[in-house]
Amino acid sequence: MTGRGSPHSTKSRASSDRGKRCAGKSGVILFGSFAEGRAVPGSDLDIMIVLARDERPFPEWVSAYHAYFSDIGIGVDLFPYTVSELSNPLARRAAEKGPLLFSR
Repeated sequence: MTGRGSPHSTKSRASSDRGKRCAGKSGVILFGSFAEGRAVPGSDLDIMIVLARDERPFPEWVSAYHAYFSDIGIGVDLFPYTVSELSNPLARRAAEKGPLLFSR
């Protein structure tokens, strides 16, 4: 159940609020089971952070941005991509189908 006021929608809103505080990003997109209305108890949030650019190696991006979502009470999988990497199949699908939570 992901309707307005449900625990899942409350957690999605909390992740959106935290996503807005992630420095250096140009967009935050929710995708996966929550975005598609298929979330069940135990589902995690799949969040793509679109970065204008970032010089750090991929594993460092995940660690840096995960800190913003670590205490919302639900698992979060982060997928940071630079704008130039949006041709990646996962990034392209998320950008096409997932709701945009934040854009700069």
